[in-house]
Amino acid sequence: MAVDGFTSGGPVQVPTPFYSRLQEWILQQQEYEATYSQPAPLTAVQRKLLSELELTVTPTPTEPEVGDTNWIGILLEYRAANQIYPGDIAVEFSEEAVPASPGRPSGPVRWRCQVRIEERTGAPFPSAEPPSFARKKDAKQFAARRAVEWLRANGHMPADGVRFPKVAKAAPVSPPPQQQQQVMKRLTSPGTGTFNNPGTGTFNNPGPGPGPGPNNGSSASASSKRSPRSSLSAATEASSSSFAPSSPFGGDERPAAQEVSELCRNLGCQPPRYVMTEDPQNQGFWSGYPEFNNHGPLLAQLPPGAGRVEGAYGKKLARQQIAEGVLPYLRGAWEARQAEIRTFMSGLGPTK
Repeated sequence: MAVDGFTSGGPVQVPTPFYSRLQEWILQQQEYEATYSQPAPLTAVQRKLLSELELTVTPTPTEPEVGDTNWIGILLEYRAANQIYPGDIAVEFSEEAVPASPGRPSGPVRWRCQVRIEERTGAPFPSAEPPSFARKKDAKQFAARRAVEWLRANGHMPADGVRFPKVAKAAPVSPPPQQQQQVMKRLTSPGTGTFNNPGTGTFNNPGPGPGPGPNNGSSASASSKRSPRSSLSAATEASSSSFAPSSPFGGDERPAAQEVSELCRNLGCQPPRYVMTEDPQNQGFWSGYPEFNNHGPLLAQLPPGAGRVEGAYGKKLARQQIAEGVLPYLRGAWEARQAEIRTFMSGLGPTK
């Protein structure tokens, strides 16, 4: 019976011959399968029509809401900005194609996706049995969305970004005036040394010679007769001051690329060239590596793959991550250079 029309009293159901013939044919097919314990034969036309009929009567699965937010980009940007270990870019997506209809494995497919992150390696997102989507991109976005929501709910990620703001260090508290006077008295007393210029904070150990007297050019003479050790110390202090961070909040606030350039200059080599390439399949995601001068001594101190970045969201972030990847080795080379200078100075004899 099928609804075929309306009357003043409401819808009227009338018999439809097609349904009757279809029911008779279905009963014949079922009787054949019950008798012979095998599928009833079908012509190519019958098989095609039944497959199309199955698709039309099968309800479309309800897809969870994904929205317009680029959840994949947020997750990858978070991973790049919050590496658990140096070089960590592990955001593992796994995709699976499933048939839209279980009875038609060769028909249209739907997509399921899971993602794993280091903060919760035991269970993937969104779940062990993720929902299916008509589009692969929607399945991937939904998995990334669930991961981002979990990171925010568990205090790993702020609600309005990918990294919590750094807390500025409190300024050191100055000692009381009485304590400052005691320190000045101790430093200027005989046997402890004298300040050449209190405003600069430089301090030299006193050498043998006449007592204090009027300033008649002896300062210039003393400066011209400075020992090699004191000259090397002054050079070290000047080099250290040129390496001092420009930000009042410390070196951590400087861009990594700026610190890389300063360290390279102090080490006597050229800064690296940042070679970056955009992913052709995922617009906005970049990979890259630093390229140093092949003839420089610094290249031999860098391990293979140092500074290499993949999947960074945005060219600016990729450049920053490349610089952060080589910074530990540049800092180590600079500290080793300073240690050599200190060792050399300690081996020099006292000033005469």
